[in-house]
Amino acid sequence: MQLFTALLSALVIAASTNASPIHNLRQVVSPPITWPKRGVDWQIGSTQHVKWDTTQLSEDEKHKNGIIFLGMLDETGETHMFTKHPLAQGFRLGAGSQRVVVPNKPSVTTYVVALSAKDNVMFDDLSATFTIS
Repeated sequence: MQLFTALLSALVIAASTNASPIHNLRQVVSPPITWPKRGVDWQIGSTQHVKWDTTQLSEDEKHKNGIIFLGMLDETGETHMFTKHPLAQGFRLGAGSQRVVVPNKPSVTTYVVALSAKDNVMFDDLSATFTIS
């Protein structure tokens, strides 16, 4: 039993000294979205621009491929992203804007868009809320 405890302790120590902090494992690249602004109305089927601030992106991040998702806020204020059907993908984050075609989505009153690097699909920032009619 003492041998097992000693081996287990050695494994824990080895694992803890070789482990990376979790924040170093994956960096979220999600620049702040500057357009659409709160209260804007997008028409179904129209072409719109999503714009974001690139000033905080590193040169490497500017060359990453981006992906834009539409999301909706439900009656409780919870955000639901339509991740199976991106509005746009494959563009460079350094571009600062991307055209999207507004889809016909469920009839809700409040929408948002999210932007991320295609390789991490995690969102630190959402656009202001807007409507689709």
